This record gives sequence, C-alpha cells and structure tokens, in this order.
Amino acid sequence: ERVAKELGCSPNDIVDLDLCLMDAQPACLAGIYREFVSAPRIDNNLSTWAAVQGLCEYVSEIVIDDSQDICIVASFDNEECGSQSACGALSATLPCWLDNLLRALGVAPLAYPVIYARSFLLSADCAHGLHPNYAVKHQQEHRTELHK
Repeated sequence: ERVAKELGCSPNDIVDLDLCLMDAQPACLAGIYREFVSAPRIDNNLSTWAAVQGLCEYVSEIVIDDSQDICIVASFDNEECGSQSACGALSATLPCWLDNLLRALGVAPLAYPVIYARSFLLSADCAHGLHPNYAVKHQQEHRTELHK
C-alpha cells in the first residue's frame, strides 16, 4: 500500500515488485581531525564504478580491436571473500559463468587452466578496517588495520 501510494496508483495495479532499500544519509567527515570519510554505499558502488569505468576506458582504446582478451567486471551481492551464499563471491556463480562463456566461444576445456593462469583478479573493498572493539569478528588472516 505504501509503494502504491508513493506511485499514485492502486495496490491492485502493482503486479510484482523488487524493492531495494538503502541508507539515504549523506556522506560526512568524521574523526578528531576529520580524517575519516563516513559514507553509506561507498564500498560496493565505488569499487564497481571504478571497475566499469576502467573497462570502458580500455575498450574505447584502439587496442581493443586487436585484443583476444575477454574483459569482465563481476560484482557480487555478498562480495566478502569466503561468502558461499548463492550469489556470493565464493559461490559457483562466476566459475560456472566463465565455463559457459568459454564453452560458447569454442574453447577446449583443457585450455581453461591456461586462460585462467594468464588472467588476473582484482578484489576491491573500499571501506572496511579492523574495529579494535570487535577484533574477534574479523578473520585472523584478513585483518585490515588502518594506518599500518
């Protein structure tokens, strides 16, 4: 009913919906010396934007005409390393998608390891640091400590 009211229609007019809610607070500077940026949504939006922007700049150059590379940007709902959710970064989603892509291009499965070996993966995370009050919440081998 709230969505219908906002849209100016009857609830019966809405056949289906996918509602995405997000923090609408503006970014601000924080800290004693205003040395920290506190901004909701900066993490995934910024790293995804940077990846897509970089890819767009690469493909707009003449070099792309002669390239045999497959250029991909992949962003995940649950991007944390180790996330095994259905659409997480450690799920089967990306490997299955890449296998299907290579198969559609006629690449022999024995060549997949060679292709993967000459590829690179960049994992971008913009806003996480170890919180000293919650150190046990962080994986020991993946602790991001600021100013070190």
